[in-house]
Amino acid sequence: MATKKAPMREDQRRVHEAAVPMGRMMIQYQRELSRCEEVFAAQLRPLETEVFDDYHEIYWKEKAIEWNNMLLAKMAERKDSFSERIDMAQERDAWLQAAQRRFVDGCSALKTVTSADLAVLRKQVNPSPMIKTCTEAVLELNGEMDTDWEAAQVILADSYFLNFFVPRACRYDIKQVSDEILQNLDDNVKNPDFQYERVMKLSTPCAAFVKWARAIYDYAMIDRIVKVKGLEMADLEAENKKAQQV
Repeated sequence: MATKKAPMREDQRRVHEAAVPMGRMMIQYQRELSRCEEVFAAQLRPLETEVFDDYHEIYWKEKAIEWNNMLLAKMAERKDSFSERIDMAQERDAWLQAAQRRFVDGCSALKTVTSADLAVLRKQVNPSPMIKTCTEAVLELNGEMDTDWEAAQVILADSYFLNFFVPRACRYDIKQVSDEILQNLDDNVKNPDFQYERVMKLSTPCAAFVKWARAIYDYAMIDRIVKVKGLEMADLEAENKKAQQV
């Protein structure tokens, strides 16, 4: 015998009547949200890139300000006996060694790339813009004049990549990165998708390229910040003030 369902109390009935249209509204909201994301995603992308550009620039300005503040503190401590080369040697070495460890990590990533990984990448007839960005960065660092996809196919050949490119890349002189190369890498590094984790979803070799290239860029930037400039206290304070105004 079926159990007779107890009638709803008045308060239960009101909650039920309110919940039904609310559920329908939530479903409609999710549909509209998905539609808006599809329509406007492409339009929002340039905004994300612009914001990332600002973040990139601010990050390196803050690193320069941080270093200048360390210099100012050491100047105040040492006074007339202050020597930028000697008194900042420990801090300078610490910053450069941290950047060098990232380069070693980048080399380790290159060494994990297999022939199978390279074969998958070479098969791409029309690679995505990000894949091309990664190979262009590597070709620029490799000193190549031609950085198109056809040129990339050369370094992606098993024998060249495994036997020549990787050993040479791991011997790259990160202390001698020219201003021209740094400027060429700047556009790549500013790209919000030029990140190891993001590129790994597209290609293992390209993710390794990103880690290696970004490490070289970071070392070059740190090297320029911490190099001995022979600035006086007033110069450093003026530099900080100018950077903070931007």
